[in-house]
Amino acid sequence: MIIISAASQAYERLSVFFSAVAMLGVVASLAYQARQTSITNMAVQRASHRELVLFALQHPELMLALEPLPEPVTKEQARQMAFSNLFLSNWWDDFVLRRITVDGLRVLLRRHFRSALARQYWEMAGAYWRHDAEVSSDRRLGRFVDLVDEQYAVAIASGPAMPPTSYFTSPNE
Repeated sequence: MIIISAASQAYERLSVFFSAVAMLGVVASLAYQARQTSITNMAVQRASHRELVLFALQHPELMLALEPLPEPVTKEQARQMAFSNLFLSNWWDDFVLRRITVDGLRVLLRRHFRSALARQYWEMAGAYWRHDAEVSSDRRLGRFVDLVDEQYAVAIASGPAMPPTSYFTSPNE
């Protein structure tokens, strides 16, 4: 009888242990599903933003529906700024989803800010990004904006940007 009682108690302890492990598995699975749902929701929201901007770029009369920049620009500059916004938004997505490292983002931004148009966009719209970061509960947005500001400052300190007229050679050259 004592042997059966000891075996029963050992089985009971193992049962409690395995039940706890199973419960941890359920909790981990739910946490993973919640993260995946959040990623999916963000991807849908970003895709919607991208589609709206691209649609406005294809229909210049709709550019008036986009957020106005703090300073007046030509229609061509507004289209270029909207396109620059798409680049930063894409890199923001990659950063938030951890598809790009901090160092990888720095490399992209360093190249990006060689462009006079990219610098002009950040000069005008950087305050909007910073404001969004300040009111957001997402710390990674704040970190992203800090990195963009950092690389913008590095670009400014490195000297003049490449003007758009120097991007391409003439067809005769």
